Amino acid sequence: MVATLLLSSCQTHFVGGWLPWFQTSANRATELSTIGAASVLFNEVSLFWYGARADGTITPNGNVAALDPTAAAVRAQGLLVIPTVVDGNGPGVMRAILLDPTQRASHEDKIVALVNSKNYDGVDLDYETFAFGDHLSPTSDPAAKAAWAAAKAAWIAFVTELAAKLHNNATPNPAPKLLSVTVPATWKLLGITRGYPFYSQQEIGAVVDRLRLMVYDWSVGSPGPIAPMSWDNMVIDYSTKVAGVPPSKLQLGVPAYGRHWATQLRPSEVCPDGAVRRESLTMKAAPALAAAHGAPIVRDVSGELTFTWDQVVTGPRTTPIPPPIVPIVGQPAPMVDAAGDSSGLQPAQRLAPPSTFVTCTVRHIAFYPDAASVKQRADAAMLAGWHGIFIWALGYETTDTYQQLANVGP
Repeated sequence: MVATLLLSSCQTHFVGGWLPWFQTSANRATELSTIGAASVLFNEVSLFWYGARADGTITPNGNVAALDPTAAAVRAQGLLVIPTVVDGNGPGVMRAILLDPTQRASHEDKIVALVNSKNYDGVDLDYETFAFGDHLSPTSDPAAKAAWAAAKAAWIAFVTELAAKLHNNATPNPAPKLLSVTVPATWKLLGITRGYPFYSQQEIGAVVDRLRLMVYDWSVGSPGPIAPMSWDNMVIDYSTKVAGVPPSKLQLGVPAYGRHWATQLRPSEVCPDGAVRRESLTMKAAPALAAAHGAPIVRDVSGELTFTWDQVVTGPRTTPIPPPIVPIVGQPAPMVDAAGDSSGLQPAQRLAPPSTFVTCTVRHIAFYPDAASVKQRADAAMLAGWHGIFIWALGYETTDTYQQLANVGP
């Protein structure tokens, strides 16, 4: 049983989050209970459950049996249910759909039909392939520049047309539905626009009801903060002042996860297979990992928490060795028919490559948010007049997160 949250400030209904389908039933039940206890802070929940397919249809991503009960449990808390549709197709697939007016309209209609069939309060689009798969950018190359411009126009048309269909819902029981669009962040640094301007915040911001900025994954390949506060501030500034999106529509995407990097400390050494790696780390799991290795946790200048420890690792290192090639001179190659022959030839044996044991020192570095850093970002969003924050993902955060958010000032 989770105690009902006692508010100590006047801020209410400014928190939302994505509830993913891949949680276990037990974890989902616990999270729904946590949301219920903090429902005075929440305004909506997005069920991270649907995928857009290559033919433009929308279908659930696994765990179909839990979908409707989860939606009902969220509604029972008096919260809006806004499912998220993810473009999980390969590069260029969704772009082709949106560039074709007929396919685009069909895709829009299928989204509206889903919302109406389940009586959802709206829909959230998370179409990230444009950013991370299509690699579109307004380069100086004429062909690439033209492709970027055409795709951008199709994207804007898609969002605009879908918003109109949702807002002018013509079902037997008509009711306007909300359109949320989740996009990678854009910001300015030293006067240069950085990030993902393809998503056209200014244009789509005029028609959507929610514009969610994914302000996380600042550090991926190498150790560092997931969402440094300085970056959050630049994103808030861009979306509000440069793109001119009405602040009441904006939601700041806030991570409830971090990362743990295992890095090679000394280049002169050879590390065993798997010793150098990167792993995701939830807010809940991070303190136990630090405690298990006696690593002190400190507050980084980014606002997040970090800890580190060194470890000497010994294990196998697989080194493929090419087989020697010995030319055969003057010897004809024997012929073997499909049924084999009596020469004694057998299929080649596939041998695992030899391995050797090596030792190296690995430095483990972790960065992750905590309840205080989540509150810090919520404070910044609310100070800018934004609609609130949106957490990725519900179930990763610690319960004291909502005690902190209860103290977000007006």
